[in-house]
Amino acid sequence: MKSESEIVKQIVKRYGAVLDLKENPGVIIDILRRFGNIFIDEDGGLPPGGTPPPPPPGPSSFQGQVSNEELMRQLLKLSKDVAKLRKELTAK
Repeated sequence: MKSESEIVKQIVKRYGAVLDLKENPGVIIDILRRFGNIFIDEDGGLPPGGTPPPPPPGPSSFQGQVSNEELMRQLLKLSKDVAKLRKELTAK
């Protein structure tokens, strides 16, 4: 597994030392796609031996979590914003 400093170096090498998300908001999505998997815990998150599994979550435990629909809504909005910015930049 790569250290955080190695990942930062790779991001700086690929995207530069300064990220202007107003000018190029798609960069953050690209960074998450390329480097997001490094934050996944590899041990599987299994409880220690002899520990019974926790009970299933109740309906109230999902409150406050982002739904797929909301995520897609925000991605669509971001996509439209990027298209609008590109149009404005090409018009100049």
